[in-house]
Amino acid sequence: MISAYNANTILREVYLDVLADQLNYKTNAFYNKIHMGSNYVQGAKIALPVRFGINGGISCTDENSDLPQPNQDRYIRFGAEMRNIYGVIEMTDKVIRATSSPDAMVNILNAEMEGLLKAAKFNFSRMLFQDGKGLLCQVADLTGAPSNTLYVDSVKNVVEGMKIDVIRPSDLHKKVTKLSIESVNRVDKSIRVKSLPSNHEIVEGDHIAIQDSYNYELLGIPYIFREDVPAIYGAVRQNNHYLWPTMKSGQLSTDLIQETIDNIEETGGMGVDMIICSYDVRRKYFEHLRNTRMNIDYMNLDGGFKALSYNGIPIVTEKFCPDNTMYFINTEDYTLQQLSDWSWLETSSGNILRQIENKAAYTATLVKYANLMCARPIGQGRLIVTP
Repeated sequence: MISAYNANTILREVYLDVLADQLNYKTNAFYNKIHMGSNYVQGAKIALPVRFGINGGISCTDENSDLPQPNQDRYIRFGAEMRNIYGVIEMTDKVIRATSSPDAMVNILNAEMEGLLKAAKFNFSRMLFQDGKGLLCQVADLTGAPSNTLYVDSVKNVVEGMKIDVIRPSDLHKKVTKLSIESVNRVDKSIRVKSLPSNHEIVEGDHIAIQDSYNYELLGIPYIFREDVPAIYGAVRQNNHYLWPTMKSGQLSTDLIQETIDNIEETGGMGVDMIICSYDVRRKYFEHLRNTRMNIDYMNLDGGFKALSYNGIPIVTEKFCPDNTMYFINTEDYTLQQLSDWSWLETSSGNILRQIENKAAYTATLVKYANLMCARPIGQGRLIVTP
């Protein structure tokens, strides 16, 4: 008979490295490229010193003049809270005790791990392309909505099995929590939940977020492109153009793509090494190439990812990239600061599996404390593609 102790050992020695490797290098092409470390972690916060500008101690004079006087290097101190990312599995005591061998236990755990890995990849990738608020979608007009159904403005970020909260942004106390998504209709943009409280007050414009995650998610790529915030990473943007990325809009063409890249190089001093776009933009790019009789070039990236090529720069298509959007990224400017890599939450006695109170069942929690930081907002760009 296999015990919870044996299951603890299997989770620690068999699955942890596999899960960490899959999440770190197989989530998406962008995450595979960025640096991960803990050098700027201070307690539960991240303090990232960012140098901008140049020394200034250069001049050309005659031999009788004084030597140039340097300016001190200029720094901005970026700060961010560490985000708490959890993934939970659950197994009954009966299942564990009924398992006759370690191999059988591994088979049982395989199913749990596959589900956990799929959910973790989905949500981690999603967070990389959102601004930290955790907004999955907004409630649309509910006139004529069937029972237990919510019409929404987009279903890009939702999937069956999610547990969600519906929140009133103007009054965070008005919310309906932990609704289970039973199905997603991707044609009429609606989600059907297991049940809605009879007295619910969900209205058009309410926000939908993962359970307990509203305003607590990673500061993904769109964060630095928010024009409605006076500061990013705690640094005030007024009169500091270093904190503003390039933002353009227009009909998709190679000329506009090149103009965006050139602008980033001119203002930021470095080029981009990755372009990320939504599926609809990729279709428009294909159409443009066909209309102009240009070749379609492909390239293979580390981690098994494939991409289009624009003058040697990979164009990666990402499910969670906002519609009509292209991001121009220098991946060297991004870092995922973390307390440690993915790990199991352990009790004081070192157990991974913990009994659920008043239940004959055990739970285990995969955890990562981290946040995404961009050291050079001026070196990034965004193109909104118009019709």
